[in-house]
Parts: sequence; structure tokens; C-alpha cells
Amino acid sequence: MPTDGYDEAGGGFVKDPTTGEIHASESMGNAARGAKADASGGFIGGMGGPLVMILTIGPVIAAAIAGFLFGLLFKLRTFGRTIQSIMVGLPLGIVFSIAVLAGLQVLMPVLSKTPEIKTLAHIILFIIMGMITLLYFYSWYPIFKSMGTLQFTILIKKTFSFVWFGFLASFIIGFINKSAGSIIIVVSFIAGFIYFLAKVKPYNEEAKEVKAELPKAVIAALFSVAVVWGLWGGFLLFGDIAGKAFDADQSEYAIAKESLPEAAARAATQQVFAVTRQKDTALYSEPVTVPSKTTYLKKGEQVRLTGEAVITPESGTYYPVEYNGTKGYIKEYFLIPSE
Repeated sequence: MPTDGYDEAGGGFVKDPTTGEIHASESMGNAARGAKADASGGFIGGMGGPLVMILTIGPVIAAAIAGFLFGLLFKLRTFGRTIQSIMVGLPLGIVFSIAVLAGLQVLMPVLSKTPEIKTLAHIILFIIMGMITLLYFYSWYPIFKSMGTLQFTILIKKTFSFVWFGFLASFIIGFINKSAGSIIIVVSFIAGFIYFLAKVKPYNEEAKEVKAELPKAVIAALFSVAVVWGLWGGFLLFGDIAGKAFDADQSEYAIAKESLPEAAARAATQQVFAVTRQKDTALYSEPVTVPSKTTYLKKGEQVRLTGEAVITPESGTYYPVEYNGTKGYIKEYFLIPSE
């Protein structure tokens, strides 16, 4: 391995004479960039068209699935009514939650991040989610049943189009302006809801006759709300656990990132060990963007540091290590020095 200057032969590394840092050579960087460009080009050419088509026909797919499922459930009386209420209450509650939280971020960007406001928002959204479920069970179900499967499918397609394309537009514009993206979500949700109310209004009279024939089914209605709350609460709990695990991982990584250079520097004169922080840690034969993997290590496996960090132009920092006689490179993120 060259220690300074430019590696004209290519495929190796160079050591910066000023800082002493080891970098992948220019030829290796170019090869990595070329591989990455080929992969990106292949994705755009092969997957770009189908992806755009899927995004465009999203409302049609959603309407077809909803029409088919709800058409079957309309025949199952109270049981179908209960399942439909859960199927409507949960996703509508999630969409409403996103719209409300997006609105809070626009109107109260600082307050919306405080724990108290977040807790209050979740309580309110739980209440609204339950109200939506009951509203469907006692009001919307008779309307949809009187509409018939075909008209119901058309209504779902057009209503869902507002929210669907609103979310796509928000996702794109959000890269430029987050506030504008949040506003688009709120506006698309309101527009879709107004369209929905306008289209179901003509069926109100027919729905009254259907509603008169339906049983009250209070227990089934409350069961629908309980299931929706349980599913949403489980989702929030999972998100909280995952968030804490992510914060802990990032904290450990920050400590490792700070201590690894010093440990690697001592490897020239003594044996220095590190352990893998994640399961399925790859031991690479070379530190490049698309390297050949030699083996996978489990979490907590001990490796010996054999030199200082190698910084690549495309894929970050690697450390040379030896594991059970096999030499290779592991990305900085997956290592922490042994105590």
C-alpha cells in the first residue's frame, strides 16, 4: 500500500501527507462511482416506468380492493358492519392524525414538538378515531349499503384521489419547503372530505330506510372502537420502543466514532480489539461502494484492529480488521472498541 502521493497503478490507497489520513485511490473511487451509476441507471430504466404507473393508479387499485371487500362484507350483516367500521376507522384516523399533526407543525412549529402538546394531540386523535368508527357504524354504513357496490367503489376512488395525490405532492414539495408540504396534506384531506360529504348527501333519504332495518348492535359498535384503539395504541407503542432503540443506537455510535481513531492508532504498536455493534455485520475484502463480502459477523463478535481508518469517497469510513485469521474491512458504524 502506498504511503503518500498518488497511486497511479490504481486499485489501492493513498495516504494524505498533510493529515496522515488514508483514502481510497482515485481509480478505486471512480470504479465505485461507476458501479453506483450503473445500478442507478438500471433502476431508473427498469423500475421507473412501473413505479410511476403504480403511483398514478393508486386510487384505482384502492377503490377496486375496497369495493370488492366491502361488497362481500355488506352480505355479512352485523359482523360485516363491524369489520367495515374497523377498516374505515383505523386508516381514516391515521390520515386524520397526519393531517392534524401537519397542521400543528405549520401553526405551532415550536409547541408541536413539546411532550405535553404531543400527548394532548394523541388523546384528541384517539377520541376522533373512536368517533369516526362510530360514525361509520351508525351513519355511513347505511349510506354505503344503499349506494350499492358500484357507486361505492366510484366514490372511494374519487375521494381517495384527493388524499393520494395530495400526499404525493406533499412528499415532492416537502424536499423544498416542509411547511408547504404540510399545508398540502391538510388541504388535500379537507378537499377529499368535502367531496365525500357532497356525494353522499343524495343518498341520505334511502339510507334512513336501511338504517331503520338495522339492529342497534351497541356491543358490536363498542367492540369496533376498542379494536381500532388497540391497533392504533399498539402502533404508537411500537413506534415509541423503536424510537428509543434508535436513539440508544445513535448514542452508542457517537461514542464509538469518537473513540475508534485513538484505538486504531494504538494498533500499530499493540493488539487492540473491537466488537461488532450490529447483527449481520459484513466483513469486506475491500472498502469500496460495492465490495465483495467475505463473511458476516454476529453482534458482539470480537475483531482485532490492524490499522487506521480508510476513508472512501462514496461509502464512508472503514477500519481494517482481522477476524479468526481473515483480514478485511468493517464500516465504522458497526464497530465499537473493546473495554
